[in-house]
Amino acid sequence: MPNEGIEPETKRKMVTAIMTKVDWSLWGALAILALYAMIRMATERSGPEGRGLGGLAAFLMIILLAGAAVGVRIAARRQSLTGLVTMAVIMAWPLVFLIADPLIRAKRARSYAVAESNVGNFTDATAAALARAIAQNDTATLTGLLKGQRPPAAKDQRGNDLLAYALVLVRENCEGLFSSRLTPREVNGSQETDTMLITRRGAERVCRAAFQLAQRRRRHVTLVDKANVLPSMAFFRNASSY
Repeated sequence: MPNEGIEPETKRKMVTAIMTKVDWSLWGALAILALYAMIRMATERSGPEGRGLGGLAAFLMIILLAGAAVGVRIAARRQSLTGLVTMAVIMAWPLVFLIADPLIRAKRARSYAVAESNVGNFTDATAAALARAIAQNDTATLTGLLKGQRPPAAKDQRGNDLLAYALVLVRENCEGLFSSRLTPREVNGSQETDTMLITRRGAERVCRAAFQLAQRRRRHVTLVDKANVLPSMAFFRNASSY
């Protein structure tokens, strides 16, 4: 009879000790990842907004790690198996996400590779030759093949015709001169004005969409702006940092 009362308690202590080690191991892994993330945020180039958000994220990481350490210590002192398991689940979730994220990215990369292999894959011989000239920016060959005529109405395996394969226009449709389109006004006098508004966030959105599209196509992006006379276009000149 005495052994029946002692054995379950001994097992509970063993499991509690194991879970305590597991919790502290998870906490250590999160601390290393948080340190790595803070080093990356400190070394990456970013604007004033990025630095502010990076500092806030680092502060939140420190608070969360401190809270997790306090939670594990309290659960260990109280020998609370439920508390230790709960803390293990909470701390394991970010690690599971970090492991799953590269797998999701790899799957997307494979799908992009398949999509890219279909872009510009024309079965028509003339269209295929034109597509190669477009991809190589070979104006002389392209002019010779077209001979002043319209390109053939052929499509690649993604359903793009030659024009869609050669050029996709990505433009701002919410900011710029469109930003004042909903502003109520009365037509009065001999002239009207529109205010051009371009934010860093808006420019980043357009540039990021263009580069993501180019990754699935010919991996070529051309920026057309008027930053030399319009200072509001300056954000687009920093496209490589977005």
